Amino acid sequence: MLPLICSARAVSEFAQELGAAMESHSANVRRLVDEFRGRSSNSRVDIGGMRRVWENLLRQVEADASSHLDLAAVLQQQFSRPTLEASFHRKLQSRKRNVSLSSQVFDHRDAYEQVVSKTEEKLQRARLDYKRAYAALLTSGGGGVEQELKRAYLESHNAYILQLRATNAITERYQFHCLPGLLGEIAEVYEELCGLACKCVAGISETAGERAGEQAKRYQVVAKEAQAILPSNDLQVII
Repeated sequence: MLPLICSARAVSEFAQELGAAMESHSANVRRLVDEFRGRSSNSRVDIGGMRRVWENLLRQVEADASSHLDLAAVLQQQFSRPTLEASFHRKLQSRKRNVSLSSQVFDHRDAYEQVVSKTEEKLQRARLDYKRAYAALLTSGGGGVEQELKRAYLESHNAYILQLRATNAITERYQFHCLPGLLGEIAEVYEELCGLACKCVAGISETAGERAGEQAKRYQVVAKEAQAILPSNDLQVII
């Protein structure tokens, strides 16, 4: 179960690191926009459609920088932190149990296989004794020897049946009482941690998707505006 906890923490830490990367990216983009806006301000030609779409492009890129900064805050505060806190709480619970539930299952499984292996050996010996006693009874010549062989046969038969029932009881106890309880606990913890990780992934994807959709619409407007620019109109203004 601890690997699953680590997976949930990995998603949380990824959201945190992604947010930090977006903060850095936002700062770099802002510096880039400021630099090129400064270059444009030194130009003597500050009229016309080309200058207008250029400024619109810079504004959209600047808006992207702000959007990345907002997204970074959302990733870190709404997704990373709650997921990290929840997975840390679950990790503490697992440590209090001294061993993870999955380890308990494997430990119980190993113990079960050892017990079953021993009971199987006893069952095979009992079965072999039973077959030998039966074969000896069939070849008996009667009299007192036959009664002794019959008694030995009944004893071996009863011993075989008892051992068979013991083997079946161990299997039934493990499969219908021990294992279901452990698997139920594992399922409960898995559903919780899987839900945490998937909720975080979904939140990151949906939030990024929404901003990407908004970004696409804004740039489509700038693209249409740029395609509609007529150089001849700008030349008339300049001249």
